[in-house]
Amino acid sequence: MKNYFTLFVTLSLILLTSKLFSQAPVVEWNYIYGGSNFDNGTCVLQNKLNDKLVVFGLSHSNNGEVSGNHSSFSDYWIFNLTYTGSFDAQKCIGGSNYDDGKHILQTSDGGYLLTGSAGSSNGHATSNYGSYDFWLVKTDANFNILWQKNYGGSSFDVAYQAAETNDGGFVVVGTTYSSNNDVTNNKGFSDFWIVKVNASGVLQWQKNYGGTDEEEAYSVTILKDNRIVVAGYTKSLDGDITNPKGNQDAWILLLTSTGNLVWQKTLGGTSTDIATSVIQTFDNNILVLCETGSVTGDVNNNHGGSDFWLVKLDLQGSIIWKKTYGGNQMEKPGNVIECSDSGLVMVGRTNSDNNGDVGTNTGLYDTWIVKTDTAGAIVWQHTLGGTLNDNGLWVYETSDFGYIIAGNSESSDGIVNGTNKGLADVWVIKLQGKIPLEPGMIIETTNQIDFAVFPNPSSHSITISSSLYGKEVQLKITDVLGKEIDFKNFDASVLEINTENFNNGIYFVSIINKGHIVKSVRFVKQ
Repeated sequence: MKNYFTLFVTLSLILLTSKLFSQAPVVEWNYIYGGSNFDNGTCVLQNKLNDKLVVFGLSHSNNGEVSGNHSSFSDYWIFNLTYTGSFDAQKCIGGSNYDDGKHILQTSDGGYLLTGSAGSSNGHATSNYGSYDFWLVKTDANFNILWQKNYGGSSFDVAYQAAETNDGGFVVVGTTYSSNNDVTNNKGFSDFWIVKVNASGVLQWQKNYGGTDEEEAYSVTILKDNRIVVAGYTKSLDGDITNPKGNQDAWILLLTSTGNLVWQKTLGGTSTDIATSVIQTFDNNILVLCETGSVTGDVNNNHGGSDFWLVKLDLQGSIIWKKTYGGNQMEKPGNVIECSDSGLVMVGRTNSDNNGDVGTNTGLYDTWIVKTDTAGAIVWQHTLGGTLNDNGLWVYETSDFGYIIAGNSESSDGIVNGTNKGLADVWVIKLQGKIPLEPGMIIETTNQIDFAVFPNPSSHSITISSSLYGKEVQLKITDVLGKEIDFKNFDASVLEINTENFNNGIYFVSIINKGHIVKSVRFVKQ
């Protein structure tokens, strides 16, 4: 049996941090990918159907691992990795101008939605309204383009993130400086711009929110009741903004499913505060990751420079709790996720060195990953990098309950495995997972078995499909504490499970063959 994890894996790397809250997971592997120019990994996920790791971002290169770039400017760059980090398929998507990839979403049909901005009007981009447009590219699981659409006006329009809606469409958020074509009712210099498209990319509605100064929206999440939360920052003191705290506040909007404003909230103090990531938590609240340089207003602690700042809100926008994390220099956050054990993990970069919450820094900026409990208390932290700049931008929990991190690296030393190919390369780090096993059982991570649970999350029932089934195959469902909820034979390729009597929370759906767990998928009952 090849490529398997046992409960105890030999440690392959000594932790590089000197400040430990509890033992952080070791680095299982890390590699750099790219060419002789600037390459950046802005987002990463694990394909729910085949376990491939999918990295998305941009590339200015046309050598090394990169091929098919349409110009010396940047293309969207997407590539697959095996579960052990081996480079697989890749594709450049773009035209002759700058095309800047920001976010990848695996869609309900198994393909991907690529989100960013396009300056091109040729190649894969068939039109452009001026400067940069929002650019959505829908692909199948093999990166074949199904459709692409641009949205915007004659000025700068930059998309940062998208979320899939329950009707199969998408809500896309970013910033617009335009006031024509697709963009109406611009409030000032730049606004939050929220766009809703259907499953084919046809524009259904769009909304501007802001004031007479500058607003940028970086993150979006769809709540269980289909309302929309958008996060970013504002510099305005008027328009849609009330109760500004300083010269730049984190700004959070709750919208109806059709984009109408329910409430808006500024978060911060008298310095610079920016919301970079927003999610809904399992307990139906809202979690916002921010960068803060403030020590006043909503911020009651700052370690120096700028910090990570986590703020938990209820659905009315009231603060439940808030925590800052950092050292005496600069911490710049990327995204935050809620994990299977209900803990929180956030990633970004730091140039602090062994002070505050930060461990030993090996160079300029290091990737910094922090795990907390549900109340925001630090469980562990990792500083990872070499002697130059190494930036973590996105973290994702993998099916073995470890973590995959994407970003960029300029280094060729320290923990960075490989020789820098030129400027910055895409850097991908895999932190070792810990799959809940019964004594003597083995997890095999072969990609040859298709195993899927959908819809996920779900309230009433789930459908489980598997290419492995028969008289020696069983299905087991456990909760996060390992308690068995269901166990039955899996003697057909598709099985439906009624989940109405399950308590809301996280479950693990495992397929077992001859006493061995072959695949395990996380399922959320809501």
